[in-house]
Amino acid sequence: MIRLCLPVCVAVCCACSAEPLPAGHYSITTGQETDTYSLEPAPVTYTVSSLSSTESNATVTQVETSSQPITTIEIPATGTNWYWLKGEDADGSRRVQATSFAISGVTAAGYQYPLFAGRTDAFCRPPGEFVTAQGDHPPTGLVWGRYLWALGGSSDTSMATDSYDLIGWGESSPQTTDNSFSTLTCPEQPCKFESFAAYSYYDSTTIYQFGLGIGADWAISLNVYDGTSQSVTAPTKGFTSWAEIAGGRTLTTDSGDVYVVGATRSSAESSAVLEISAATGNQLAGRALNATRMGAAATYIENIGLVVIGGNATEPDVEILAPAGSTFTKLTYPADPDGVQGAALVAANSASSNIVWRIGGRKADGTPAPSVAYDLACAQECVSQPLTGRDLDVPTATGFFYKENRIVVGEQADGTMVAWRITDTDTTPILQRRPRRSASAVQLPNGFVALVGGTLLVDGSDAGNGGDALSLELVAL
Repeated sequence: MIRLCLPVCVAVCCACSAEPLPAGHYSITTGQETDTYSLEPAPVTYTVSSLSSTESNATVTQVETSSQPITTIEIPATGTNWYWLKGEDADGSRRVQATSFAISGVTAAGYQYPLFAGRTDAFCRPPGEFVTAQGDHPPTGLVWGRYLWALGGSSDTSMATDSYDLIGWGESSPQTTDNSFSTLTCPEQPCKFESFAAYSYYDSTTIYQFGLGIGADWAISLNVYDGTSQSVTAPTKGFTSWAEIAGGRTLTTDSGDVYVVGATRSSAESSAVLEISAATGNQLAGRALNATRMGAAATYIENIGLVVIGGNATEPDVEILAPAGSTFTKLTYPADPDGVQGAALVAANSASSNIVWRIGGRKADGTPAPSVAYDLACAQECVSQPLTGRDLDVPTATGFFYKENRIVVGEQADGTMVAWRITDTDTTPILQRRPRRSASAVQLPNGFVALVGGTLLVDGSDAGNGGDALSLELVAL
């Protein structure tokens, strides 16, 4: 249930009793997988670490090390901390990971919470599954920082939604305390969101959570705080019609700013970008690229901004919207004569580098696009550079990254989902447990990339007719 108050955020009076508070615990679960610890290469060392979320100069503290899988993590009744479990193989490579949300030791006192552990080299299914099928490419959003909300179960007249609790690790009915969002109606038909953005607004006393669902040429705002909804008019600058942005990819920054980029869609060219700033709450701002693009690659890199590359064979290849900026800047990269569409972008190192990699996609002639690197600090006569050993033969791809870790999720022409881990020298395929087609890929705040929705393949070999994909599949980023 999408509730107004989260169990881990409830304040508890610790001065009400002279008795010391008992410790809380995380109970490690591998969900629906039985080989998380035995899949080769298997971990041989397990480490639990913690980090304070309230101390500005906090350092990582090693809590426990073992040669056997760790099944529980004790949460002392003091402080507020993140916890994570790491399993490394004999070569010191990370193979298993579990990452918690920040939790108060006072709140957790005496309670036990599940914590999901998954692989870095294989997708793993957490406990439970959706109750309602979400169809192909369901729009998704993160609500209250913990609920993955999928809004793809559409029909001509209404929309069936579902959500998954990333703290309770199970399906969770999408509703507030008083109002249900399990079924939505739309101002126009068909009742289907082409894009969706979840965002928060803070005033002096309250945190409000909103969702913006964008249809073919309309949009509605969902107030998750009070359960109300209303139609929304498109911004008057940057673009004037929701049709210019419908189907664009949604990008959310670490600071809470949200962008919907129309140029990423493959159905029609667009220059429209919607910006929802965390600083201005629920005010929607339209931005415009300098050129219309289709099938462009886009990502957000902290300290650099929103980066859009490709999708136009005659205009400069790279545009950037700086943080807090209102106008896109064209870098001096020439037009890409190959007209590459459908590629992914991943930062070479999101913590320190100005280099971004373009991986996958197709040239205008339908052949696989080579992987190349762009220097976003380049000022003049810029030229992309080849990436040896990192070409991927996939027409549509999405990139995810955290520090030096990079994953590309792709979709083949028949809808079959594929994924790779990308290093500085090569690419390695990532195993799926129940292969599927036409899923959505989304990065979660607890260190996983998720496959959501779509259709299961028959025996992993036939594109379709294997039933609705109700389980999530997660791989540790």
